[in-house]
Amino acid sequence: FKTIFDRYTIYRSSRIGVTLIEILINLYKRNKIRTILIFKILNKFDEYIYFLLKKKVSNLAKIKGSLEEYRRIDELWYFTTYKLKFSMDIDPNRTGSWRIDAFCAKCDIMLIDSKKT
Repeated sequence: FKTIFDRYTIYRSSRIGVTLIEILINLYKRNKIRTILIFKILNKFDEYIYFLLKKKVSNLAKIKGSLEEYRRIDELWYFTTYKLKFSMDIDPNRTGSWRIDAFCAKCDIMLIDSKKT
């Protein structure tokens, strides 16, 4: 199985990922599962959530702002920006679609490279 330091582990910090980790820790403390099973479950979660989001989410986001710093590590991009404007159209092909606009004086952004197959 993949290592726990795989690029997909970003989703573990989501609400559902944190909840899963708490459940697994509680099961471990009650001697219901072993450590190796925790890692296997988390790796499967990482894999499935990534592919599910890739398949189901197709919204387009626009980001404008002044770039202060950027770096690329493996397939992750890290940006530090100021005067950021973020816009996203939700379900643009359906009736009843809506738009999100957000502004931030200074923020950090992390993006994952998209691989075209």
